[in-house]
Amino acid sequence: EKGYGSSVVKQLANDLQQEFPGTTGFSARNLWNMKQFYEFYALADEKVQRSVALLPWRHNLLIISKAKSIDEAEFYCEQVFQNNWSRDILLNFIKADTFKNAKLLPKLHNFETTLPENLQEQADETNMIAEKHKPDKQYTCEFHPVEISFNERPFVPRDIQYIKSSAEMKY
Repeated sequence: EKGYGSSVVKQLANDLQQEFPGTTGFSARNLWNMKQFYEFYALADEKVQRSVALLPWRHNLLIISKAKSIDEAEFYCEQVFQNNWSRDILLNFIKADTFKNAKLLPKLHNFETTLPENLQEQADETNMIAEKHKPDKQYTCEFHPVEISFNERPFVPRDIQYIKSSAEMKY
């Protein structure tokens, strides 16, 4: 940063680097980032402060540089923890304005109209947990005759044998 205080911060960075040799993170740029971090989260509630304290530094820098509010920052912090996002994935979701879309898009359930008020939030949380733990892979069994219930473990040796025999065929 240039302007007021820049020479003081440069001197402070040099002093800290001399005082703590072998440690990193005390560049002038990083000291400015620390100031920005403090200013952004200083008035946030304790829950948000605990969340951001657990995030990697570069995730925090990305969030404070892109988030327009504490609510948005808190949303992205929660998403990083829930989904184990890397910094690049976080950036993609920020660019897609996921915070705004999550607030505007309607929920795909009718809990508000079908459940008593005291159960709506619990059902919504349960629904979110179920969505989070959906299986990542879908199994297609087009090449195997399969009954309704089956154990996938026997497929593995048969699949390997099928692939080997297919690879050995000469056309």
